[in-house]
Amino acid sequence: MDSDSASPFCRPGKNLEYQVGAEAGPRHGLSRGVPREVARKLGSAARDQVMVQWNFTRDLDGMRTTLESVNALLRDAAQRSAREDVRVYGS
Repeated sequence: MDSDSASPFCRPGKNLEYQVGAEAGPRHGLSRGVPREVARKLGSAARDQVMVQWNFTRDLDGMRTTLESVNALLRDAAQRSAREDVRVYGS
């Protein structure tokens, strides 16, 4: 195969940037674009984790409040049943 028919990406003596294509060269923004995209995705993942933790904490506080209310109602019911003659309906 003569040098005229060889692919321009495989010509001896050309720099690596030319051999792999112009898109891969640092002059074309790839070296800046990849770290920027990685940072964006990491920031997004970190934000998502913070939101999950914040929502979990908020939901847990809501469940705690609900359980405290239920516990208070059950204590009140137990105290009333101890003081009063409680009728069981249907008996």
